[in-house]
Formats: sequence, C-alpha cells, structure tokens
Amino acid sequence: MLKNYLKIAFRNILRNKVYSFINIAGLAVGMAACITIFVYVQHEYSYDSFNKKADRIYRINERMNLNGKSIKVALSPATLGPFLLDEFPQIESMVRLDAFDLISSIGSPPLRYREKVLRASHFVLADSTFLDVFSFKMVQGNPESALDAPFSVVLTKEAAQKLFGGENPIGKSIIYDNKFHFTVTGIVEDPPSNSTIQFDYLGSLNSLPGISGSPNALRSGFQNNYYTYLLLRKGANVRQIEQRLQKTLQSYWDKRLQSMFAPTAYLEPLRDMYWDNSLQYDIPIKGSRSNAIAFPVIAIIVLLIACANFINLSTARSLGRAREIGIRKVVGGQRKQLLGQFIMESGLMSLIALLAAIALSELFIPSVNELLGLSLQIDYFHNPATALVILGIWAITGLLSGILPAFYLSSFQPVSTLKGNVNAMAGKGFGRQFFILFQFSAAIALIFCTVVVAEQYNLMGISKNVIKGIDKHKSQRRLQTGAA
Repeated sequence: MLKNYLKIAFRNILRNKVYSFINIAGLAVGMAACITIFVYVQHEYSYDSFNKKADRIYRINERMNLNGKSIKVALSPATLGPFLLDEFPQIESMVRLDAFDLISSIGSPPLRYREKVLRASHFVLADSTFLDVFSFKMVQGNPESALDAPFSVVLTKEAAQKLFGGENPIGKSIIYDNKFHFTVTGIVEDPPSNSTIQFDYLGSLNSLPGISGSPNALRSGFQNNYYTYLLLRKGANVRQIEQRLQKTLQSYWDKRLQSMFAPTAYLEPLRDMYWDNSLQYDIPIKGSRSNAIAFPVIAIIVLLIACANFINLSTARSLGRAREIGIRKVVGGQRKQLLGQFIMESGLMSLIALLAAIALSELFIPSVNELLGLSLQIDYFHNPATALVILGIWAITGLLSGILPAFYLSSFQPVSTLKGNVNAMAGKGFGRQFFILFQFSAAIALIFCTVVVAEQYNLMGISKNVIKGIDKHKSQRRLQTGAA
C-alpha cells in the first residue's frame, strides 16, 4: 500500500511540474526562514554557555546613587575581588578585567612587531586566573602561568596570524602604544561569537601599574574601573553569600565612595549578563529578549503563510482531480485510503522542500553572519536540537499543508464529481477565503514590520556615527589641549 502511495505521489508531482515547483518553492522558502531563525535564536540563548564553569561564575555589580538617581553599574574597584576572595571561603577564584579597553569607543593605540604595525583593538588586561575561570582553549603556552608576569600577553589565533604570519610568536616581543614591550606567552582559540567577552590580545593585569604610571593602580578601593568575576565553589549557596555580602562590605567601602555614591553590591550570573540591559558601563555585547521572542513568532508566521499558499493551490486544483477521486470511490476506494494518498503526496513534497530549504539556509547563513557580525553555522550532527527542529518543521509542515486539502478532496461525492458538479462543493465549508485573507494579511504585516525595523536600524546607525564623531572630536581636543 505504501509503495503504491509513493508511486502515485511521484507520478502526480512529475505530471504537474509547474504546480509542484511553485508549491515546493513556497514551502522551501518558509522552511529555510524557520531554520535560519532557529539557528540565530539558539545562538542568542547560548551566550557564554561554552564556559564549562558557567553555572558557577558570577560578576560583582554595584547599585549607587548618582545625581539623586539610583543606577546600576557593572564596574567595581580593583581591590574588591581580592577582598571577597579572602572573606568568603565559598569563593574558589576571582578574575578582574580592565573595563576601559572593553567599553572604550576611542581609537585603539598602535601595536608593532618589527616593521608591521596594527591597531590594538580589543587589547584587554586580565588577571592570571582568567584562563582558569573561563574556558578559552589554549593552543600554545601554559594557561596557569601565561599571564603571571607583568607585560606578558596572550594572542588569539587570528591576531597571531595577522601580526606574525607563519612565524612562531611565543617569546617574541611586541610594542604596545609605541612604549610598552609585551612578551607573547601563549596563543588561544579565537573567542566564539557567543561570548560576551571578546578580545584579540589578552595582557597581564599586572602590567597596569607600569602602563598607567601609578604603582597603586591595583590597590585603589575608590575608582570603579574593573569587571570582577567570581568563581564559586561547587554547592555554594548564592543567596547566603549575597545576604552576608552587604554586611561584609560596610567595612570595605572607601569613605569617600560611601559619602558620594552610597554603593551596594550584588552578584549576577554569567549566563544572565547578555540579557541585562539595565546596567551602565557594561560590556557592549547585549541581547534583547523581545527580539528572541519576536523572531520565532515571525518564523511561525512565515511557515503558516507557506502552508496557506500550499492549501490554496491544492484546493484550486480540486476540479482537475475531482474525476480521479470519483473513479477511485466508484471502484471501491475508501475515504481513509484517499486521505493517506493525499497526505503522502504533501509529505513527499514537504520532504523535497525540506532538502531545498536546507540548501537555502546554507546560502542565507553567510549573509546573516556578515550582517550581524556573528559566526552562525548549522550543526546537523553534534547538536540534537537542530536535527529535531528540522524534522519537526518537516512533520508540522507536511501535516498542516496536507491534512486540510486531504479532507477536502476526499469528501467529494462520486456522483457529483463524475457529473462535473464539483464547483458548488468547492465553495462550501472549507474557508478558502480565510486562507487567502490570512496569507495576504500576514504578508502585508511582515512587510510593514520589516520596513519599520529597517528604518530603526538606519537611525541607530546614524546615531552611532554621530556618537563616534563626537568621541573622535573630544579625543582630538584632549590631544590638542595636552600639546598646548
């Protein structure tokens, strides 16, 4: 029976090539949009999940009063991390990052190796514990000691290739800002695009006193210039730590800081930082939960439009298949057999559309990566969720697009169909007008939303350029003032 269904399905697809192409193409585009959006949304929810200790990593954030308003900042003083490490046995380790290099929009200083000069973008200073707390894979060097010594630096593979080419960089010296000599002590894999911490050059935080010219740069409890991450021990109770934290910090806060800002501190999980847009002076890589919800809704609407298009075309061809259905019923064909035949046809067309959709998704992904600055890829074999979603899209599409036309076509009465009176039946009870109305309404709504969002992004781009121009103007004025 199944073999017969497949034979007839293939025969009908090949016999009606134009109709089949239009239906398959419509389903393929809808499926491709769903797959691409799923890959993007999955990437959004995967931020910082590559860290093996992500569930134990927290950052110290502060609440403070500024000009009579309560604000939250992602920054903390240099001495807060070591202080908490001594006071709380539940804390296994801590790491500080110099915030300026992560949030500054002012042009990067030059980085020189022999005659080659590059801009030192994403040059981040970090404690020696960085490579132990976070799971950035070391390619060369010792992760435990690579950032111990002042003026030691770890490069990403891409940065090493740009600066050294095929030369082994370990032990070589590079010049930062035309003044400071850093020794390369290691190479790490490039940070994945789903990491909130992005860097090309990872220098030792112990270099900061020498760079800043202040021997006490890492001993100040007044200036909030650092991101402080804590690695808690397994089984540590976060709520208990936070309850004790406020009492403990009363003896820590600098008196000037207390009188000016009245700060309090709290812990934020690493996996929540990407979604937290309430913080000021935070790492700029941020996500939007509303977008993460809106995109799947858009994917569902696009898929429903494709299914509605399939249903409309299938029912529009009802007159062409009416006599076939009538003859089958006359010779003893049962309705359930006809249902199985029509669902098999839609399932086969959906399967062909799925294969085309996967090919289209592979074409879409590079454009999405270029537009959003990501490195998305469809992992068919190592990510079970991807395979399940793709199979689910196929099953849902096959059922949605096939079951209604199947019930409609199989409901024709043999006498009416053989007499050619299918038109009267075609207009009753199926609601083709509803699907046509839905299809056009949803398409218009999506086009309108696309135009609005595109205009918003254009305005954001203009705003960013204006801000960059202001920053550049300010930096030039500082240089001129310093020269004067």
